[in-house]
Amino acid sequence: PDGSVRDTRGLYEAFGKVLPVPLRAKLREALELAPPRWAAVRVRARRSFGRGALALVGDATGSVHPLCAAGMTLAICDAIALADAPDVESYAATRLAEGHVSELLSDALHAVLTGRDHVTTEIRRAMYATWRKDPASRTRTMAILAGQNVASPEFAEAFTGVAFEAARSLVGKALARGSLSRGLDDARALLRYAKYPIDAFVGKGGPRGARARVQPTHRA
Repeated sequence: PDGSVRDTRGLYEAFGKVLPVPLRAKLREALELAPPRWAAVRVRARRSFGRGALALVGDATGSVHPLCAAGMTLAICDAIALADAPDVESYAATRLAEGHVSELLSDALHAVLTGRDHVTTEIRRAMYATWRKDPASRTRTMAILAGQNVASPEFAEAFTGVAFEAARSLVGKALARGSLSRGLDDARALLRYAKYPIDAFVGKGGPRGARARVQPTHRA
């Protein structure tokens, strides 16, 4: 959260209004009982899995944002792969390939869930709508985050589908306001999210991926 909600009152006003009524009193009680603690979250691409006789697992290899709760799953998958691998090099190759899509989805979800511009807001709405009406999409998302589905085409298809729905909504709203140019501008702005389905293929297991660089520090 930004500076406006980093005190007890700000936190309650920001989150209390979206909680079910029975939970609001519990939130206020918890905030009054102990002040919140803040921590910096460093997101770093998982690209180093060890060498020689030294193997790295979990956050030692890199980290994803905790918002999507994929870190523990990735660490467990690392440990399983390491136990099955004949050597560290084989283990590293396996995890670079198998963990790539989970990391991409985690990054994409963080961007979509925290973005405040109107284009990202529309993607977020399209994503929620897709999950509500399509059980298969919900299952696929959880399977990717859980490391059970590592298929790049499925991730790319799912993300592109959500982006298409967002683009259709943005253009439709612009047309309703009589501004086709605004709708086209918004649709073009969506292209910045194209890095995720593209990177599912071209960045897999290599340094060219969107996550190959250290990401900015986020505040939790």
